[in-house]
Amino acid sequence: MPKNFSLHKRGSIYYAQLWNPITHRYSTARSTGSLNRDDAVLTANKWLHEGLPDSISGKIRSALETMEVESLIASIRAAKLTAEDGQRIVQALRSLGLIDAISVRTKKGSEGFIDFLRRFWNYDESLYIKDKLAHGQRVGKRHAQDMTSRVKTHWEPFFRDAQLCDIDKKALREFSLAIAEKNLAASTINKTLIAGTTALRWAFENDMLQSDPSIGLLHFSGKAEKRGILEPDEVVALFKQEWNDRRAYVANLTASTTGLRMGEILALQARDIGEDRLYVRHSWGEKDGLKTTKNGDEREVPLLPMVRDCLLDLVATGPYSSSDSSYVFYGASKDRPMPYKPILKGLKNALIKMSLGESEPTDEQLAASADRWRSRGIDFHSWRHWYAKMMTDQAEFATVQKLTGHRDHVMLEHYADHKQKADFEKMGSIVTDIFGKITKDAQKPGTSDVSRFIEQDEREGSNGRDVALNSLLENDKAGREIGRTA
Repeated sequence: MPKNFSLHKRGSIYYAQLWNPITHRYSTARSTGSLNRDDAVLTANKWLHEGLPDSISGKIRSALETMEVESLIASIRAAKLTAEDGQRIVQALRSLGLIDAISVRTKKGSEGFIDFLRRFWNYDESLYIKDKLAHGQRVGKRHAQDMTSRVKTHWEPFFRDAQLCDIDKKALREFSLAIAEKNLAASTINKTLIAGTTALRWAFENDMLQSDPSIGLLHFSGKAEKRGILEPDEVVALFKQEWNDRRAYVANLTASTTGLRMGEILALQARDIGEDRLYVRHSWGEKDGLKTTKNGDEREVPLLPMVRDCLLDLVATGPYSSSDSSYVFYGASKDRPMPYKPILKGLKNALIKMSLGESEPTDEQLAASADRWRSRGIDFHSWRHWYAKMMTDQAEFATVQKLTGHRDHVMLEHYADHKQKADFEKMGSIVTDIFGKITKDAQKPGTSDVSRFIEQDEREGSNGRDVALNSLLENDKAGREIGRTA
């Protein structure tokens, strides 16, 4: 004989399902609000003998009445109803004075919640994404993939058997508290919540739900971990090192003297190299390919002569025809630039060489060096912070904001106050004054070994010492570096 109720945990909260003798099934799970199993057992027994609180009004109803209603709802969901059947049900409810007016909705709200979320973030099938793209708004494949991953990791274990129409504010609040207990960063929790709340809001706006349960759901606050910035003498020393991959050297040099994002650097084509400036027109994403910049705007940034020479040399010595559309940072295919990982690896190696010297380091020394740079928060994206800080020491705030492609001034406010107004020529002069010292003493990249670079790009995995290096700058991940917001 089945037990009167069944208990299970979602996150740290116990849920109870009462046995329904009418349907011969356990009822929909209800939160007991208890973290302790014994307390949850007491709550479930209390529901059986004293009744259950209505989820909307809070009024107590006997367990039998609640079971009868659940049986009715289960029968409606199981029946093959037509729109006409739905209208008859609505009329019956209206005749009882339970509703005033309601539109007959589709059965979509009765589908599994997780199935709905998976389809919602499926880039090729999502009606939400298709609608956004049709209206000229941007939704990247990487973003959709990230949301899908968050659904699988966090939403699915908690709402595995839930129906879309069953999701309410209480369930969302308990879910948010459950993932908060995982000691994740506030930004990670908020992004995870967005994976579900965006879909629920869309479902309501498209008549799949009668209300939006995400309204009023509180987000989490917390201080983001600040990214570190190298000191000027460290930057000079870094570019004096010998880099194994000249493309990585030029990419980092370009980032340090222009403030470009990783995706913007990879997207650079021969046509984007001007006499005294770079034309930042595109960004590159591993999933999306060539696309617009992060904020959708094109911009121009001053370009130092030595950096320009390095960029043009890559174009001239690349394995493909040097056309205007040729990628500066060539890869294994003429239709794609190099992967981002060799650029990150080049920076890691140069940092270690700078701190350990030319002698062959031990594994312990490698680990200590990795810990040092990681503790300082140094990664490829640090170049944008370095550039912004150095430039705002001498240039007007709004001008630096335009050069770096920051649409939101908040991303620059912690680097500088308002400065003197300067036009592009003035900015070019400032760039020369600030970054000329770096390029003056920088180690010129060696001769091109194109075949080795291409083979390196095609080769998967790493060996020996490369594994030890992988721990360094572990926060340099594609999802954050390619097309990053800042």
